[in-house]
Amino acid sequence: MVETDEEAERLAIKGGRSATILRRRETASQADVPDWASPSHARSMIHALLAGGWDQDHAADKTVLAHLSGEEEYATVEEQLHIFTTVRDPPLRRAGSVWKLTAPIDAFELLARHLTSVDLERYVVMANRVLGEKDPSLELPENERLFAGIRGQTLQHSHYLRAGIADMALTHDGNTWSKH
Repeated sequence: MVETDEEAERLAIKGGRSATILRRRETASQADVPDWASPSHARSMIHALLAGGWDQDHAADKTVLAHLSGEEEYATVEEQLHIFTTVRDPPLRRAGSVWKLTAPIDAFELLARHLTSVDLERYVVMANRVLGEKDPSLELPENERLFAGIRGQTLQHSHYLRAGIADMALTHDGNTWSKH
């Protein structure tokens, strides 16, 4: 039984605001492993796991997703992932052009065993590119930075992708992927 508002909020976040996900995470029952995390479907979700979130209106985000998946075109990635937005307790949510993992910790725990060294190498390359991008607004005088967006002085990658890649980097402890 939940005794405090803080505990309830923590559990809601942990379960991606889904009772089914929370039950699965709390009981750790193999019978509750969703189809999207099965060996036959997990490979299609790995690049979404590594990205965490993205905005398909950003060409640079689409390039990163294609690279993470090993595909030539983002359209192939989107086609593979669309089905995962329509299943019961979907691992992905899409709102307009923005895609995000529903419950990143849950997805990580279910999919991490399917990660390969190739996946991790692709991730490192993309994490360095995305998180190492120099903010062009910093080239503007300090009193003009507020107007960077209307002057086209913005980062190439969306906030969603930068945050998702950074969150995934935080789960890495140097040599192994740690469990949350």
